[in-house]
Amino acid sequence: MSNSGDILLLGIGTAGSRAAYYIYQRGGLPGLRILAVDSGDAVHEIPSALQSAELPLPPKMPVGEAAREANAVLNSTIDFHLHGARMLFIVTFLGGNTGAYYTQTALDYAKTHGIPAAALVAMPHEFDSDECKWIANDALDTLRAQHFQVLSLDCQSFGAFFPDQEREAAYPQAVRWIAETTLGHLKLFTIGEASRQGNANSNAAGRSLPDMALGDLSRGIFTNVPATFFNGENLDLPTYWRQHSKQ
Repeated sequence: MSNSGDILLLGIGTAGSRAAYYIYQRGGLPGLRILAVDSGDAVHEIPSALQSAELPLPPKMPVGEAAREANAVLNSTIDFHLHGARMLFIVTFLGGNTGAYYTQTALDYAKTHGIPAAALVAMPHEFDSDECKWIANDALDTLRAQHFQVLSLDCQSFGAFFPDQEREAAYPQAVRWIAETTLGHLKLFTIGEASRQGNANSNAAGRSLPDMALGDLSRGIFTNVPATFFNGENLDLPTYWRQHSKQ
């Protein structure tokens, strides 16, 4: 599988689509494709700048003809946009029916086709309805029971730390939380040859800096553990500086 950095980011539902758009506005990441999907009339709220697709309203039961038809629409949509990609990453809000239903469908599609996939899901806020919380918790339990890779952001526990405590600001801040976490999570997977070359140039430039007194620099979390290497680069900066400051 080519290490091209090609990843399909799939925003599911209203919050997922808004997070995908936020990532798009930030400039995305190298090789990152962005697709937003929603069901019913909500699909018309997806910004036109994004590639998007309309899904059937989630069926009441995950089995039967309605479920097969709904799954087929999402599967064909993913199949069309996933070509050549090496990873599928889903962003969504599990408290909504669209996110709760189609996240499982998308992860199942990826598993069936041998494509590494994960989902970053936001959980309801404290003030959300009991039904919303039940949908989210049930969906999360189902996803984890099927051993899918799911990262959850607990808005109920951490929403109190958002800068703006007005209720109408809670959802936009959660969307930003999803988007910023996604960018951080995927960044290392999108480092291509050009970026690695850039790191090499930066390292060379760093070695030419004037001598610095780094002998007593604290290693922090790296104390008493081996240095961390990624693509041959020492990510333990204090150790790296010690090793090269005398050169």
